Amino acid sequence: MRRNPDLVVKVNDPLGSMFIIRPNHLHPPFNNPKAREALVALTDQTEFMQAVGGDPELYRTCDSFLFCGTPSYSTAGRVRANTKPDLDKAKKLFEEAGYKGEPIIMLNPAETVHSPAAQLMAQNLKKIGLNVTLDTMDPGTHSQRRESKAVPGQGGWSLIASYWEGTLINPIDYPVINGACERAWVGWPCNPEVERLRLAWAKEADPAKQKVILDQLHTQIADNVMMVPLGQRATVVVFRKNVTGVISSPVLLLWNISKS
Repeated sequence: MRRNPDLVVKVNDPLGSMFIIRPNHLHPPFNNPKAREALVALTDQTEFMQAVGGDPELYRTCDSFLFCGTPSYSTAGRVRANTKPDLDKAKKLFEEAGYKGEPIIMLNPAETVHSPAAQLMAQNLKKIGLNVTLDTMDPGTHSQRRESKAVPGQGGWSLIASYWEGTLINPIDYPVINGACERAWVGWPCNPEVERLRLAWAKEADPAKQKVILDQLHTQIADNVMMVPLGQRATVVVFRKNVTGVISSPVLLLWNISKS
């Protein structure tokens, strides 16, 4: 499409989307932070970004659990990004977490942009000898299944892949860092300190003090591994050159558009 002189290929949202792996915090092994940390040890962001969309012009690695290129960017806490997978470390962390061969169910929404991330993480877990099942289903079934709090192997799940738009840069608006237990987004992390800091950030009017709170919040997110960041991928739109008025946005807005 880039070679077609009649088309415009445009990055419509430079921040793009943050791809993540979300562990289920309710059940073993990922109710133990060491098992969640093992997922980070298995993650090479470049490898994951190439899997979900291999054009290097359209992705970036990110050394933050929040979005790079935004006011929420922070590297406070234990951050590990874009390094080669450390299989020995990951295996040791699972042992320290008390993993006893329980089934690890990775949900895989077929034919979606984040399906390759689910497949790659399942592959990496199998490399260290874990009992992993890649449970492939249509996206609609996946959306329903991820709401289940049942035990993995008995209708529940252990891991999902997902992505979130870069407009969600506000710590209050970003569902993945909600630590409100049963009221949190799927995966249901339970972290009262995260909730206290999110509220403190929202109430603080001084930008300098807000930044201090943000770093404290990021430390909690990173050290507890609420999710595993895989990198950011830009959003692209394509349209004919006789089309004008396309608005830069994380989602496609079908207004303000005209054709000559």
